[in-house]
Amino acid sequence: MGGPQSAVFLPRELSEALWQLKWRMSSKTQFSRIERQLQLEASFGQLGAKLTLVAGYAQANLAAQHDYPRGPAKQCYRNAAQLAMDFPELTYVEGIAQGGSILIPHAWCIDEDGRVVEATWPETGNAYWGAAYDTEFLIFWILKQKVWGVLHEVVAAELFTYLPERMFVRLEGDKLKQVQSLFAEARQALDLTEWADF
Repeated sequence: MGGPQSAVFLPRELSEALWQLKWRMSSKTQFSRIERQLQLEASFGQLGAKLTLVAGYAQANLAAQHDYPRGPAKQCYRNAAQLAMDFPELTYVEGIAQGGSILIPHAWCIDEDGRVVEATWPETGNAYWGAAYDTEFLIFWILKQKVWGVLHEVVAAELFTYLPERMFVRLEGDKLKQVQSLFAEARQALDLTEWADF
């Protein structure tokens, strides 16, 4: 009884599947918390929150381990953008993530299977909700605005002059229609008449 306990090693695929299942189950309530936070911010007229709520989605598929480099702390927008630019199989995502018990505006990447690739935090967050941006648009927007990221405290009205179908990836069906409707509403409120291209 007092001897060493024998360790049980699971095959890597089974271990990964069990870890993801555990993560999804614990994240379900976190997603509703993030969604409520976005709804609250959107109800106060914050366009960035409304855009993230409509164009974004809960990202429950988690890449438990990855070999992509993580960047410096507190530079998530730069880190995630750099990863998306350096690795074509990754897509930049911006939204809200939960690190510990705190909801934080954050940026990360997703791989081709939609799994989270954390670009900054040493440990992967508890839950993620964000919109996936086209890399070509992301590069254009960063160079134009001279700041990392797409959504800031004040969302530039100019953002709504671009076609949402060109800005975002992973938008289809009803989700795309909701984003197009939001853009039409914002364009009317901001009195924008021209469409721009990048």
